[in-house]
Amino acid sequence: MKKVIIVSLSNSAAKMYADSIIEVFGEDRINIETVIAELDDVPKDGDLYLISKGHIESKTGVPIYAKFDFPIGIPVVDIIVEFCKDDIKPLYSLKKGTVCLLVNSTEMLAMECISDLHNTMGVYHLNMFPYGGESHFYSGDIKTAVTVGEPELVPYEIESIIDIGARKLSPKTMAEIAVYLKMEEILDSESFYSYRKKFTGDAAKVGDLIAGSSYYKNFIEIMIECLDDGIIGINEKEKIFCINKKAERILEVKGYDLFGESVEKMLPHIWNNNYMSLEKGISFLTKYRGTDLNLTINPINRNGVNKGVLIVVQEFYEQEKKQNKTRLQLFEKGYRAKYEFSDIVRVSARMKEICEMAEKMANSASTVLITGETGTGKELLASAIHNASPRRNEPYIAINCSAIADNLLESELFGYDEGAFTGAKKTGKLGLFEYAHRGTLFLDEIEDMSSALQLKLLRVLQEKEIMHIGGDRIIKVDVRLIAATN
Repeated sequence: MKKVIIVSLSNSAAKMYADSIIEVFGEDRINIETVIAELDDVPKDGDLYLISKGHIESKTGVPIYAKFDFPIGIPVVDIIVEFCKDDIKPLYSLKKGTVCLLVNSTEMLAMECISDLHNTMGVYHLNMFPYGGESHFYSGDIKTAVTVGEPELVPYEIESIIDIGARKLSPKTMAEIAVYLKMEEILDSESFYSYRKKFTGDAAKVGDLIAGSSYYKNFIEIMIECLDDGIIGINEKEKIFCINKKAERILEVKGYDLFGESVEKMLPHIWNNNYMSLEKGISFLTKYRGTDLNLTINPINRNGVNKGVLIVVQEFYEQEKKQNKTRLQLFEKGYRAKYEFSDIVRVSARMKEICEMAEKMANSASTVLITGETGTGKELLASAIHNASPRRNEPYIAINCSAIADNLLESELFGYDEGAFTGAKKTGKLGLFEYAHRGTLFLDEIEDMSSALQLKLLRVLQEKEIMHIGGDRIIKVDVRLIAATN
């Protein structure tokens, strides 16, 4: 059963709103709790909050909407009220030009009622003046008052009082409640049809609302579905208020089973209650049903208070692929191996033996050293080995070690951080090992590399990790190395 919390200025108004909602939705589908704006705190366990955002607190002079800290992810519906057709019939018994007071609890609300009677209900034959409960001015010449459920506020000198009753929740507001509570079927019910018939000129607005709500609801859903990552929204009550299909696929769950449910109960393997007190986002790796996941937990902060978290779920391998693709987009030099073993012309028995050995080596993860005189096709062989290996769809990057000065070669291979040396880019630079991640790096004429740099290269082969020049962060890399020397 859905819980609707009504925030109102008075008990009588709250009861009237509650009765109208029950009339349309039925007692067995909605639980209603009322809150008096100037007295009570708003409970945090509602499925929807109903409040008049424009009403002003008499004591503070600020909108009552601004007073409350509603839970994030829970809809807050603005109360829109209208006169019913039958309620205003007594007004037509008054003669054209009759001067009367329109009495309500405040002068502002009285002016609003006059505007509604004119513009919505077409009542133009009366000359009405607003009078609020706090009003001090009253001309004794006026003998007639029209009030909206506030007869006790009518000045005692008034001779004739017509109480047309308070304005009711508009069909637009009812439709909005149905849409937000995912009870759209109510809009086709006899109870809603009967309720709507009590009002004038609202059918078009209801249609616009339904269409508009569907549009924006679909638009938000489309936005989170377009993201490459899984998205899960958790409100301050630690309940799930959104989840996209990517997150459903990764976590092997169904979103409709999770909406409004406790995240600790439904997704205990990725949830920790400490997330609700985070001051800034965190990212970490975890294993879920045999899959390595990268989780990013971002606090949703409002006015310095955490109102929930947004969880970004990424499959680690997919994240690596995306990073690699981005690196390659940044790195526009040749990064694809051009040749395959079928491109190598082999006539001599020795060349055939070399190609057979190379094809066997292609399926291993071992580092390969190719030796041969200049011009014998060492790079051709390296390219063919890459294209025959499991890394064939990953980057292949080749560099000639003799063509670059040793100090520049180190920065090319390992990259550098901001300010690493004079002339370094302010943004730093990725190294070829990072661009070649999951692929192959071919180092031609490696014999021209200094001994010191070769020792640093040896550490990469042993530990599978690098560090930028001027950096302090270890970066894991998965690169197959093919080297050639004459």
